[in-house]
Amino acid sequence: MISNSIKLIIVRGLPGSGKSTLAKYLENELNFNHLETDMFFIEDDVYKYDRSRIVEAHNWCYSSTRDLILSGQKVVVSNTFCTNQELERYLDLLSSEQILVIRMCNMYNNVHNVPTEVIESMTSRFEDYQGEILYPKPS
Repeated sequence: MISNSIKLIIVRGLPGSGKSTLAKYLENELNFNHLETDMFFIEDDVYKYDRSRIVEAHNWCYSSTRDLILSGQKVVVSNTFCTNQELERYLDLLSSEQILVIRMCNMYNNVHNVPTEVIESMTSRFEDYQGEILYPKPS
């Protein structure tokens, strides 16, 4: 169960961990607005990634999240968020009691065909965030 006080859910993890799947579930079942940086690259229902625009895409995702929260809406953001620094500006939007951070620990095939060496690089710099919920819970 997710408390009614939660206004922002951050779903983080490596490509192929199930971030988007969980975020879409939360969007449909709990009426959260779903945002992720990948949405910036969708044109006419086709994903067209452009590495040269990644900073612009992350800024779009953040400002869209901020605007929705300021208008009183609930948001779920699903991005890799490998480092705590990448989380910081989102965590500054609300009090900690209003934010839930979930780290996806699954490994499926990633839908954007992120190369193995990129995923290995992300894995090596991935930082734990104190207070995050691991899903699924380690056995």
